[in-house]
Amino acid sequence: MQTDKTRLNDLQEWLLVHGRKLLSQPPADWKYLTRPQLSMLEQQAALRVRSRHRFPEPEQWLWSDRSLAQASDWLSACFKSSLFPRRAEVLDGCCGAGADAVALAARGAVCAIDNDPWMTALAVNNADAQGLSLATRTTNLDSSAIGAAQWLHVDPDRRPGNRKTLIADQFSPPLQDVLHLANRTRGYAIKLAPSTLFDLDLTHWIAEHCVRVWLGGHCECRQQLLIGNEVQDNLARNLGLPEAVSQRHAIAILLTDGSDRLATALEPSNHYCFAAPAQCESVSLEADVDQFIFDLHPTLHVSGLALAWAHQQNLYPISGQHGYYTGSQSVPGPWAQSFQVMDVIAWDDRKIRKWLRQNQVGQVEVKCRMVTMNANDFQRRYSKPEGRPVTLLVTRIGDRVRAIAAERLQPVH
Repeated sequence: MQTDKTRLNDLQEWLLVHGRKLLSQPPADWKYLTRPQLSMLEQQAALRVRSRHRFPEPEQWLWSDRSLAQASDWLSACFKSSLFPRRAEVLDGCCGAGADAVALAARGAVCAIDNDPWMTALAVNNADAQGLSLATRTTNLDSSAIGAAQWLHVDPDRRPGNRKTLIADQFSPPLQDVLHLANRTRGYAIKLAPSTLFDLDLTHWIAEHCVRVWLGGHCECRQQLLIGNEVQDNLARNLGLPEAVSQRHAIAILLTDGSDRLATALEPSNHYCFAAPAQCESVSLEADVDQFIFDLHPTLHVSGLALAWAHQQNLYPISGQHGYYTGSQSVPGPWAQSFQVMDVIAWDDRKIRKWLRQNQVGQVEVKCRMVTMNANDFQRRYSKPEGRPVTLLVTRIGDRVRAIAAERLQPVH
């Protein structure tokens, strides 16, 4: 199916035809362009720079500022694509510039829909640049658009009216409407921001019908997924999870390979998975500082699985479940940054300087949890050109602010 271009303006049509070739040339060769054309190319060049850490081949993509802000990174898109059966057509709702649609097209047929003709045009163009094809329709996501579709991926617009929101019933379409449509299909995956807010009724419905999955990468939680119907079975089978891990469980997944090859997303060496009930048994939130300190991955915190993971590793929170954790042994794997404790110091400028001087400290890394401060300012203030490296983990211990002086440990996988 051809993209509906009847509502594209001349500048958009020009970019689709000439943009990639011109962007491969040095800007000095753009002198003959009109001011609007030059502005369009400069914007695309800036968007490519922004996309480099998320897409292994950024030169293959064209974006709008808004579509890039909401797009899945490429590895997350490939991971989701692997959850749908090969050769089965998937409907990609609210497709934007097509990051998810292109990944889905690498495994089978896709129909991508969006209510903005510029987005469907970009999606087709981005797929074509990678030797893939998309069917598209410019339409709203509703029951008539879904029709008899059996497999569904949706990324509802979280910026209606150009204002970002985390409130699910303010999405376009509202999340409740999306779920009502999705539940009619054989299987679905709905992409959300990691910290999306649900009302109580929707929270209960999701707990009964969906598996909640958080995808993370290096130092960040990238997105949340609501997985339903047969895609739940595919998820559990591909990850090697027991059948009992279904509703009322949350799953955190770290994708660790930056490769652009679709098949790598689910190879065991390229992801780590932790699944548990979202509610963990209560533990002490004021443990004494032990030999090691751990800064848990944001994906564990956002998913609500920090306490469950820590409990499994015999770790205890120092000052609340979203603070640092402590234990008597180091913990391998990518789920936490690990530090060996050297000392605990009152967070007082004079005392900190004295300790750093006595221990011949050079480069100082400052991290904080459970307190508000500008860590970068303190790093510059305390670092010296020569000496041993030290990390100061600033946090509340009881009712006092303390700095835990520690040696950062190299990760062991």
